[in-house]
Amino acid sequence: MFTPQQISKMVFFDIETSTTTQDAGSLSPALQNQWHKRAEYLRDTLSQKYPDNKTLSDEDLFTQKAALQAEFGRIVCISFGRIVYRDGEPTFSVAAISGENEEELLTKAQKSISKIFATGGTLVGHNIKRFDIPYLCKRLLINGLAVPDELHFHNKKPWEIPMQDTMDVWSFGAWQEGFASLDLICGVLDIPSPKGAMRGEEVPAAFWEGRLQEIAQYNMEDVIALGRIILKVSGLNLFEEESITRNTL
Repeated sequence: MFTPQQISKMVFFDIETSTTTQDAGSLSPALQNQWHKRAEYLRDTLSQKYPDNKTLSDEDLFTQKAALQAEFGRIVCISFGRIVYRDGEPTFSVAAISGENEEELLTKAQKSISKIFATGGTLVGHNIKRFDIPYLCKRLLINGLAVPDELHFHNKKPWEIPMQDTMDVWSFGAWQEGFASLDLICGVLDIPSPKGAMRGEEVPAAFWEGRLQEIAQYNMEDVIALGRIILKVSGLNLFEEESITRNTL
């Protein structure tokens, strides 16, 4: 599917998100009102798909759902990883940028992404078209930062977008196919699951408890899994655990 030359230009990417405040009551009055409207939508319109929503309060819904929505959430960690071939064998290097100051975190990530595109790189992630990239762009704007030109996808043709989404890769063009999680793809391809000591829904609580190092470690494991998936679907050798370099910034 992908050649080692193509893979060498890929940068594997993933974000972790939390609620923008610890509880709904800490939002500004205007945003509290907006969250109430969003909670009503989650309880009513989406209750058929998610029946548990019907009985949840605004606060409970904020705790469980707000981190998934860029208007009410925040990015707390972004990881980038690359596969580098040494003596014909793949190695993997991954670095996590995390912190309590979202503007500082996003400024670092913005510079990294601009450098990736400037050097002909391609961003690769799971469900990044529908979640990670839109979320990142919105949080950049909310924090008063510029969105890199390459992330303005609205006026680009599909083949002009420097990105690969592993959810699309796994669908093999079957757009009607249901969502396949990163964990599921890892399971069927016999790749170690990144969902070990932590899962995505546990990140907000971990963030407000000050467990940033754990979040960064979890985030890097997701990125490592992405690299293994791309190698596996390409019929190439996987990198060994001892060839992985992890760094936190």
